[in-house]
Amino acid sequence: MLGLPSKTMRRLRVMALLHDIGKISLPVAIIRKPASLSSHERELIMRHPELGAKILEQWPDFAFCAPIVLAHHERFDGKGYPNHLKADQIPLEASIISVAEAYDDMISPRPYHKQISPSEAFVELKVNAETQFNPNMVTALIKVESKTPVHNKW
Repeated sequence: MLGLPSKTMRRLRVMALLHDIGKISLPVAIIRKPASLSSHERELIMRHPELGAKILEQWPDFAFCAPIVLAHHERFDGKGYPNHLKADQIPLEASIISVAEAYDDMISPRPYHKQISPSEAFVELKVNAETQFNPNMVTALIKVESKTPVHNKW
């Protein structure tokens, strides 16, 4: 869909698997909390990209993932974290992971929100394109997911 080289796709799969590794440094009670987070808990959660990048930088075989893990909560409009990158400043792989993570979060059961259908998630992604998400990544995800039979997903 995006025409990425196979090497980039292989690396992207690894980055996607490791993007939330920083959460292992956080209390399980916060990660699994079924209610809204306090401001202190939210601050802790917002540190997971930096914690994950630091973990991955220590491992030569996975250090290539660190910049992407660090940037996966940046927003297209620059209002993300931790570095407030915007638009093309955000690495492509981080933009891909951001959209995929949001989509998966919306269509999957979570203790802190109601699961929605893929079509409802597509609407939500479109609404947030150009603010939270790179619009090209939203379009690509919707095209791929719309063509994928439900029984073959993930």
